[in-house]
Amino acid sequence: MSKDRIKVLITDDSPVVREVLKDMIEGEPDLDIVGEAANGREAVNMAKELCPDIITMDVLMPVMNGLEAVEEIMAYTPTPILVFSSALDDKETDVAFQAIARGFGCNAMMAESLAHLKDSLREAVEADRPTVIEIEDAAAQNW
Repeated sequence: MSKDRIKVLITDDSPVVREVLKDMIEGEPDLDIVGEAANGREAVNMAKELCPDIITMDVLMPVMNGLEAVEEIMAYTPTPILVFSSALDDKETDVAFQAIARGFGCNAMMAESLAHLKDSLREAVEADRPTVIEIEDAAAQNW
């Protein structure tokens, strides 16, 4: 990896989830949280302003949902995005990720669990092109 620290933008409408993600990421020597967004519109604006190396993105949020935010970010400031989709059923998830991958020439990947979050962040930044990663985890279902 050519960068010393990976700049992470966290996007989730739940303050609890944002705090959990911050706790998982903070303390990692190569990861740096540069901002937090509570909805997709904030994420789009912060992506332009902060130029993060990767964005974590919830799917279901007010103002602008995660899939709409991914579309806009990929159109204007292509950035690796790690998408949480625990609120969607399997069919909706598959359709959403296939559409994203086709529409934006992204890699679509699935992380095994939240326990692999930090590795997924690093892997997405290493990819040659924007990457959308789905995380399915029983713990995420309760957020």
